[in-house]
Amino acid sequence: MYSLRFFFTIFLLVLFLPLSCYSANIYLDPVASKAHDQYLLKVDRIDKLAGLKVTIKYDSKKNTFESAGKTSATSSFLHVINGKTEGKIIVVMASARGVSGDEIGLISLTFSLAGSKSNTNEKTVSVLNCQLMDEELKEIPCSFVAD
Repeated sequence: MYSLRFFFTIFLLVLFLPLSCYSANIYLDPVASKAHDQYLLKVDRIDKLAGLKVTIKYDSKKNTFESAGKTSATSSFLHVINGKTEGKIIVVMASARGVSGDEIGLISLTFSLAGSKSNTNEKTVSVLNCQLMDEELKEIPCSFVAD
């Protein structure tokens, strides 16, 4: 006969196993603009995000990095944007209190176009890697979605 402890253990595994398998997805959402290439770095679903480091690459022959700005969700975050290396941007953000939610915009990126915007389907900006941390400084598993 099965003991109560056995059923309780199975219950806890069924309850918490899906939470441990969750991975946040980071992606770049293009924003419509005629004069610039603009992107919004977003996360699909997150719980208590308090820090991040994301490396973004772009085609330096077609785009020039102009600026980056925080969104309303990350307005309380401290941030550092390193765009000194041509073709690569490193975004680091941190806050004592995390943000939670679905489809959260983290930072907006603006690029000037080196030529005419001829092929709008061509992706010239993408995420290389990402690292997310929660309020307890535990790493949140993440992956980046490429179009």
